[in-house]
Amino acid sequence: MRKIWVIAEREFADNMRSRRLIVIVVILFFYFTAIYFLVLRNATENLLASLITSLMGSIQFVASILGLIIGYDVIAGDREKGILKLILARPVYREDVINGKAFGAMISIILVLFSAFYLMLGVAISLTGVAVFFQDIIRATVSLFFITLYALAYYFIAQFFSVLSDRASKSLILSLAIWFLFTIILPIIAVFVAFAVLGPIPTGAEPEMAKEYFRRMTEISSMVTSITPELHINSIIGALNSVYRAEIYATGMEGSGNQTAAISEIIGEMEVYPNIFDALIASWVNVVALITYIAVFYIASYVAFVARKTEK
Repeated sequence: MRKIWVIAEREFADNMRSRRLIVIVVILFFYFTAIYFLVLRNATENLLASLITSLMGSIQFVASILGLIIGYDVIAGDREKGILKLILARPVYREDVINGKAFGAMISIILVLFSAFYLMLGVAISLTGVAVFFQDIIRATVSLFFITLYALAYYFIAQFFSVLSDRASKSLILSLAIWFLFTIILPIIAVFVAFAVLGPIPTGAEPEMAKEYFRRMTEISSMVTSITPELHINSIIGALNSVYRAEIYATGMEGSGNQTAAISEIIGEMEVYPNIFDALIASWVNVVALITYIAVFYIASYVAFVARKTEK
């Protein structure tokens, strides 16, 4: 365990000194600044909920890139520089190396995402002066936890390609190819598949018919993109955000009967949940899918690295 921790410390220190990581954080803060002023301009009620929801969007946008940036050269970079041979020349097991690097990367990702989010949230709260409630922080923390899992899924995808590659550039190209496939190409393909199956929306369709058409289109698109981490993190965060939307629309609706049904009708029959526990229970399949991504690519990179002996 001591050898794993030593390697993790080195990996963490390298990540914290990385210029790429600094660039990611700077981009995140610029992105946040734009979102902050946009929310401040348009939000009329529940400003804190709107700020947290928007901050989640900015963090989520960067999380997958952060995972790739940290992971693509975790093994291939050391292999290319000859550092990996020096490490393995010492009395250290290969599994200690892969586990130590993964552990160091996980700490780096958690630290960057959580510190960036709460620093940005603190700045937003100090500038707006809105009141902060404990349940808001809990919901934000839960959402951030799953975004961290999303970032780790991409880290382990990149780590897997890094194990297989002799050069960091090759690992980066393969990792970015998967990222483009999941975030851009498959969603476009999903729309074309849905149109191919359903055809164009009927001209002059009744509102109920149009609603059913778009519901089926969403179902077909979700089936095509179900292999992507994006679908699952979007479903989880969407369910958690619906709690915020429910609170916004529930203001002044006390005693109006079935509030959840009424709120759903106002939003447009979107599924809403009264609390985060119900939201997470409804999203359990998506949670399992994210964890499966992490487990599958971690095991694959672990097995591939331990089985490879060419560095010695």
